[in-house]
Amino acid sequence: HYETDGAWDNQFFGGKLGSRETNAFSVSLRAQPSEQLSIRAFFAAWEDSDGPSAQAALTEADYNCNAGGNGRAVRGLNYVCGEIGNTPEARLAQNTAQVGTAGFAALVGGTPVHDANFIDHMGLERDAYQSTLMLDWELGSHSLAGLFGKSSNQWGAVTETYNRPDPGYFRLVYLPYDFTNSSAELRLTSPADQRFEYMIGTNYYEESIFFGSRAYTNGVVSTLGAPTVYDANTLGLFGSVSLDVSDALTVS
Repeated sequence: HYETDGAWDNQFFGGKLGSRETNAFSVSLRAQPSEQLSIRAFFAAWEDSDGPSAQAALTEADYNCNAGGNGRAVRGLNYVCGEIGNTPEARLAQNTAQVGTAGFAALVGGTPVHDANFIDHMGLERDAYQSTLMLDWELGSHSLAGLFGKSSNQWGAVTETYNRPDPGYFRLVYLPYDFTNSSAELRLTSPADQRFEYMIGTNYYEESIFFGSRAYTNGVVSTLGAPTVYDANTLGLFGSVSLDVSDALTVS
């Protein structure tokens, strides 16, 4: 368990920004059912629940150079060049006062990426896990090795992007993300004390990424990025051979 309070004052709206909380669990196992078979496994899961983020807006008042182009110029300046420097603390503001339960339901519940109750506060929620299974099996004079894995990372973040101490205007952005993958690999290796040696194997990888984005501006919900799914499926075959032509020469 890890927990820390926010270190920055939420200007105008009160409270703190930047709080974080994580609960994590992991376990590893090793088993040897026989002299020929060895199995290892690992599993880890964690949850993050963070409060409103500590962020500040850069405005036209922060322009310090003219980068050219057609951007709006103020005092002849239209860009922030170089290091930003100190955070403008007067603009470290997250409007936590205007959005109630109904607002979060409208913002979060309108996308299929997560359940409607996945996150009900400004900040971040994450549910994730990672699992791995490894085996080594001696099959007579040959050896078989396997590696299998599966992981999931579901998170959603709600942040207010206006970042000014103005109680009459707010703009919340919701970013949901769902990432899962599965993988498997098997390889068969010939005896290592032969003139002719070989290894053959196959692997498979599957990945799915589901994301989107929505905004909640002064009570009006809009879609910034339509829910999108990226899928990938990859199958591979590989191998190697080597031949000891002589004590001084090996061809592979």
